[in-house]
Amino acid sequence: MNKPWFKHLLIFIILYLVQILLLNKISLFGFVTPMIYILFIMGLPFDTPKWLLVILGFLSGLVMDCFTGALGFHALAALVIAFLRPSIIQFIPYNGKMEEHLQPIYYDMEFVWYLQYAFYITLIHHSIYFIADNMSLNHFGHTLWVILVNTLFTVIAIFIVQAIFYKPSKRY
Repeated sequence: MNKPWFKHLLIFIILYLVQILLLNKISLFGFVTPMIYILFIMGLPFDTPKWLLVILGFLSGLVMDCFTGALGFHALAALVIAFLRPSIIQFIPYNGKMEEHLQPIYYDMEFVWYLQYAFYITLIHHSIYFIADNMSLNHFGHTLWVILVNTLFTVIAIFIVQAIFYKPSKRY
């Protein structure tokens, strides 16, 4: 097995176990559940083909749906962020050289760049997920509040996970 893909498979398994066995059982303030499983899609290398991103995004969301009974909401949200990820990466200005073998993780990128990246991806994911979960825009103010607070807590959790478990990619 190719070592880089084995590493990503291991990351997938660990993130999903933590999400399913621990984080999904936590509900801060009655409505906040950090969704760190999206870090799997966020952390794939820059040179990952878009078709593979979309397939992995859908499958990763589907796995989460199978364990949470979310009726495809995770699959939809993960598919969309996987599809939009290359455009978001190009949209955020970066001062350095974006080397294809690097990963869009905190240690390989500038802090401000990664903060924007994590925020945009998480905001898009959570917007799609919570609007689909609500199935209406009747309580849009409350849904917007849930999206923003969950986005904040998820981004903080993503930074904590990366600070503890990730290390910089090899430059050469």
